[in-house]
Amino acid sequence: MILFYLLLIFSFFIEGILPNIFRDYMPLYILSVIVIFNSMNINNKNILISLFIFGIIYDLTYTNFIFIHGFIYMAIYYILNKVLVDTNFFKLILMYYLVILLYTFTILIFPVLLSPDNVLYLIVTMIKSIFFNSIYFVFIYVIFCLFKNKIKSHTY
Repeated sequence: MILFYLLLIFSFFIEGILPNIFRDYMPLYILSVIVIFNSMNINNKNILISLFIFGIIYDLTYTNFIFIHGFIYMAIYYILNKVLVDTNFFKLILMYYLVILLYTFTILIFPVLLSPDNVLYLIVTMIKSIFFNSIYFVFIYVIFCLFKNKIKSHTY
């Protein structure tokens, strides 16, 4: 559970830093943490509350929305919890891309209501960002596997 919080906090800060360095980049690192840690058997109530709190903090820090990301993160975790029963790397990466599409579609609803000019910009940004988001997903997956194997080796 500590690894979950550490990676969530790390992803939160990296999501704020990288768009300032790279232009037209949309990091979706919190989503990768949600997808990977969905396969762990952790108390769902604690994770859902944590995701809601991080979503609210994300909204207050990076967006003009309030509570939107909290509900989105909780919904994504809940849906993945029902869909992913057997997990391996290929299923996780496929679900990660589907989650990115679902998240992007959900986030696109609000700018379309305000201005249709934002849609093309967000689509182009997502296409440019998919490579770096995939690299981060693999990085988090490797850390998760190392941590999971370390726990198994210490159990008797």
